[in-house]
Amino acid sequence: MDGAANNPDRSRLHWPVRVGVGVVLALVSSRAAASFAEPVRAPVVEVAVVDDPSDIDERMATTLAAHFQTHGLAQEVKRTPVATPAELMQQGRGQMATRADQVASVWVHVKPATSEQPGVLRLYVYLQGADGLVGREVALPRGETAASLEAMANVATAVVAAIGEQARSQATAEDVAGTTKTPATEDVGEGGLVGEDLGLLPVSQTGELVERKPETPDRPATTAEQPANAATTEQKPPAAVSSRERPTEPREPRETSQAEVKGPPRLQLSLGYVGNTFARPIPWQSGLGLQVGFLLTPAAFIGLGYEVVVPSRVDALGVQTVLRRHPIIVEGGYRIGLGKGGHWDIGLGARLSLDPILRTARAMEMAPVMANQRSIRLFSSLGPQVSLGYSPVSPVRMSLCLGLDVLLSRAQYRAYTPAPTTLVDPHPLRFVAGFRLDFSMLRRPKKK
Repeated sequence: MDGAANNPDRSRLHWPVRVGVGVVLALVSSRAAASFAEPVRAPVVEVAVVDDPSDIDERMATTLAAHFQTHGLAQEVKRTPVATPAELMQQGRGQMATRADQVASVWVHVKPATSEQPGVLRLYVYLQGADGLVGREVALPRGETAASLEAMANVATAVVAAIGEQARSQATAEDVAGTTKTPATEDVGEGGLVGEDLGLLPVSQTGELVERKPETPDRPATTAEQPANAATTEQKPPAAVSSRERPTEPREPRETSQAEVKGPPRLQLSLGYVGNTFARPIPWQSGLGLQVGFLLTPAAFIGLGYEVVVPSRVDALGVQTVLRRHPIIVEGGYRIGLGKGGHWDIGLGARLSLDPILRTARAMEMAPVMANQRSIRLFSSLGPQVSLGYSPVSPVRMSLCLGLDVLLSRAQYRAYTPAPTTLVDPHPLRFVAGFRLDFSMLRRPKKK
């Protein structure tokens, strides 16, 4: 006969064990079934480039796609209309409401340079559960578009990869613990993979980045502020401080690139060919123009220059006349950008010329004329000019210039045979043309 049947106490001890084993097996089987039914999905980061009238947005999207592919990120780059930071954040929340596996939304906004402000590329990031956007920017100077796009693509690739890695690590930890963690806003921009270590800063309502101010620790209480019975009260050990409440040391300010620290240039050096009409016996004069200019803004300038003009010689009526010009030019103008990319522009301006002309004359052999040996006359002129410029790189500009000088003062050159006879009669209007190279330097500090 069975021993259990003969011993009622042992039977009463066996049934709780059987029930416990059954419960454990049921929990393990349900856990395994859930893991097979609901596999862990890879985190999704939505990336989009904000539309811009220039072609830089298209180039930005192409560069981003190439960088993602190079770094092994299966990431699609989409396009989105222009929107405010609040609208972008609402757009990100809507995307995450419809996709459970999306953890972040990333946008790249292209803002080309204008006559008033330098260009900039801005990266906006919205993380699931956050109260606002964080971002980073890269300068977009004229003529350095390709380098700026590469820099922004590197930043975006690092941010997307870091967000994905953090989301996968969090999902793995939650899967092991068997809990679901609601994303907390404290993780956004407070260090870690997607915080200050990647240079991300809070974004204002206007889209500008806001520099963080270092936190100041609370002032400790002085001896006078201590309670009178502090010596008699029981000293309690300090409570454990969680990792979220533990004060952190202020971070050192991140190093910024040269393009972020420096703004538009302020000094401009120019040189090039200049030619103009002068008089009927001297149809065209050529010279080398030199100028030092000051850029009031990236588009407005003033300059002071000097032209080295080849001397002109006229032989007539037995007199050899040589004219040596020494024009001093004061010039100012404004440049208007053309097309997409910021390489072409049209310059509109005016120039004032003060031109001392040294004349030397001598009578040829056996010529029955009288000629003064040497004289100086001051010519002056004022007139408009227009230029078509092209900037292959940011500090260099090539331009074709056309202008018209209206003479304010001039003089005629005569010989006496013995009656006065005009040898050179300068035109009251001069046509001016030239080719010039402008070099910008001494950049002014960027305004914050």
